[in-house]
Amino acid sequence: MAATTNITVTPIAEPKLAEAHLLPCEIMHSGPAAVNAYFKPRSTQGVAGCSHDVEAEFRGRELFGRTISLADHQLQGWLLKDTVQGSVADGEQRRWVAAASFSQLNVYKHDDPPFEEDPMSKCAQWVGIASVLHAEC
Repeated sequence: MAATTNITVTPIAEPKLAEAHLLPCEIMHSGPAAVNAYFKPRSTQGVAGCSHDVEAEFRGRELFGRTISLADHQLQGWLLKDTVQGSVADGEQRRWVAAASFSQLNVYKHDDPPFEEDPMSKCAQWVGIASVLHAEC
């Protein structure tokens, strides 16, 4: 039998704007962290000869990133906060609060910048393709 959980998202009146970054690593921590003290991305848009939109360092490794505009694909991102602490029992009702929203996503790679054929770019493009496929004639 598959485990199921009901999830309810409660919107807030004025969500804050957030920056979203997808890093090519897994961080084994869930909880507060002083991210702004250590992760400082820099925009490279408009720099001659630069093939990426943003760059940063994380744990001594250089990262090259590309900005995906979610609005260009009729998407909007949300930062959700769980109101239930701890583990979830099968069938338990969860309540999430929309704490912030974001309209673009910075996707990073280690050695070269992400490009149009990367999975995240394809995922964003799929929304437009799916809307055409499922449109009523």
